[in-house]
Amino acid sequence: MEKQWYVIKTYVGFEDRVKALLERKIRETGNRDGFGDILVPTEKIIDRVRGKRQTVERRLFPGYLLVQMIFNDEAWNLVRSVPKVTGFLGQTRTPAVISEEEVAKIIQRVEEGNIAPRPKALFVIGDRVKVVDGPFREFTGTVEAVNPNRSRVRVALSVFGRPTPVDLDFIQVEAA
Repeated sequence: MEKQWYVIKTYVGFEDRVKALLERKIRETGNRDGFGDILVPTEKIIDRVRGKRQTVERRLFPGYLLVQMIFNDEAWNLVRSVPKVTGFLGQTRTPAVISEEEVAKIIQRVEEGNIAPRPKALFVIGDRVKVVDGPFREFTGTVEAVNPNRSRVRVALSVFGRPTPVDLDFIQVEAA
């Protein structure tokens, strides 16, 4: 039988701990052949922490792990016996199988996020924002356009009493 990918549901915030406990249980039971990779997909984002820009790691799917395994009763019981695991994605005794293509897309997204961290905040047209960096620092304005692919936003700022459109990076503005 071939290993397939499954999604394990956990308590949010316990993904890394569940991964470590599951790996330990696999070692203890000697069932290494029945399990493959265990992934907690994360990406790096640029966020403001105490007023400074920092790169932080964020889970792509909070509360979920990807596990490559041969699904049988023994594996099912082993996974279900790990504390903080609430079950598999899908039906109780027949969990949903994740295709190799979907897993490859997730892994690619993780690798892209590690190479070029993207800013955290996304804005919508009409949002009021405050500029926190650059020559227009402390100005407030309204979002006119958003380009999430380039992580840029066009903001109408009031300069000398007239609305002036200014293109800024996401990390240069915050919600007002």
